[in-house]
Amino acid sequence: MGRGLFHFIFIFFLVMSVLTSFSAFAGSTKKNSFEFEMAEGYRYFKKYDDETSSKHFEAARKLKPNDFDAQLMLLRTTNNIGQNLRDSGADPQLVEAHFKKNVLLAEALNKSHPERAEGPFSLAIAYGNLALFSSAREKVRLSQNIEANLKKSIELNPQFPFSHLGLGIFYREVSRITFLERFFANLLFGKIPHATLEDAEQNFKSSLELEPNFLFTHYHYGICLEYADKTDEAIAEYQKVVDLPQTDSQDPRLKRLAKKALDRLQPTVIRISVSPSQEPTDQD
Repeated sequence: MGRGLFHFIFIFFLVMSVLTSFSAFAGSTKKNSFEFEMAEGYRYFKKYDDETSSKHFEAARKLKPNDFDAQLMLLRTTNNIGQNLRDSGADPQLVEAHFKKNVLLAEALNKSHPERAEGPFSLAIAYGNLALFSSAREKVRLSQNIEANLKKSIELNPQFPFSHLGLGIFYREVSRITFLERFFANLLFGKIPHATLEDAEQNFKSSLELEPNFLFTHYHYGICLEYADKTDEAIAEYQKVVDLPQTDSQDPRLKRLAKKALDRLQPTVIRISVSPSQEPTDQD
């Protein structure tokens, strides 16, 4: 399945948490306290410095292992670090180590807060990233876990837009598996989930209804529309990616990809100036 499925993850819903939580923690200046580490983590996160913010969130989590915000933000920044390492062509073993750490963090979050939709959602993302380094049989098993966790997240909170986004990306990629690929995978490794592009589109639409200005959703919805040969609609989604403001360290890369997609889908229009005597007539 395409890498797009695993590149996300849980971004925009953290922004409001960042803004509110940062204010709450900023009042405490006692160095090495939980409040201090969280405030510093948010401060560097807002600067898109995942390495530094991750160290502070990890220190905060050691002080309060079951705190929801500390767990979630450590998971978020660790995921970003792994994604950036992978995209820069870093040692695959180093990238895999980050994604394995994310699985453990997601499992801990889900165990500590089973009532929160972010738990199974984070597990789905972590499993998806880890699948990149897994055997074919393990990929099939993980794909079943991804779908189950995304559906569980939606069950816990139908208004959580990013689970719909995740399911949209997942269904988009699953829909492109050919009959023969599915036949032999089912025969050798176990059943692969079935979905159509229409299923994917519906989930993207549900996500955008809940959060209409999330850059990541528009980008992956654009890809889905391209696959469905809906070029004009895909162009509109890519243009929104270019126009929307950055909210995450991953966004500049998505904006570059969206611009490339627009250049590819919009043919260059050559305008030729003509004199009045050269204008077409009714006889032309």
